[in-house]
Amino acid sequence: MFVTALCPGFTYSEFHDVNGMRAQVSRLPKFLWLDSAQVARLGVDAVESGRMRVVTGRANRLVALISRYLPDALARALLAGKSRDFRNAD
Repeated sequence: MFVTALCPGFTYSEFHDVNGMRAQVSRLPKFLWLDSAQVARLGVDAVESGRMRVVTGRANRLVALISRYLPDALARALLAGKSRDFRNAD
């Protein structure tokens, strides 16, 4: 058995419609998004090539790289500030 962790980042799917977040996430820059077929293909390719982890998209890989070197307190503060913008207050 082999397991691959797929870290898809922002992926176009019905997920954001179902949870009522479509309007909020639609404000994010287009370059952050990948379509679900592309993410699925990258995931399957990673499994077939024996990769343990795959982060899809250039922007997501850059964020993953930077986050390795940020102090935890700074990373938490950045995420907390941004996540408030996308929480559904209803």
